[in-house]
Amino acid sequence: MNLEEYNEFSRAPETYDPRISIEHFYGHDDGTLLYGYDVDRNSFHVFLKDGLIWLHRYYGWDAGNYREITREGKTSWDVEDLLPNKRAYPQYTDRPFAEFVKSLGFSICHTTWSEPKREGPYYGATEAIKEDGVTA
Repeated sequence: MNLEEYNEFSRAPETYDPRISIEHFYGHDDGTLLYGYDVDRNSFHVFLKDGLIWLHRYYGWDAGNYREITREGKTSWDVEDLLPNKRAYPQYTDRPFAEFVKSLGFSICHTTWSEPKREGPYYGATEAIKEDGVTA
């Protein structure tokens, strides 16, 4: 989202419901829904790919090499599982996703907005690590 969308989104009221499923994103292009980090400074990437909502947590991302912590794709998630316990980058947060999360009664804790430094549709790592430590 851009700065104007972020400011408008930040002022909208909140409501509640605990699940999010792939049906909510019918017709939505594959790509990042949210990119942020947790309290341990691990990258936290939620994205759509191949008809699933993916959560990929990892540490480091240098030339495609990183230490994978979690990588799982599902058709349905508890909303809390898709929100980092620290911050998300608003410039790498999909506005329809953010609005939907907010409509379910959850808040995304964003860091300060800044100009995007990466091109989409994915703003974080999406590939699994093979046994030799190289991305698939």
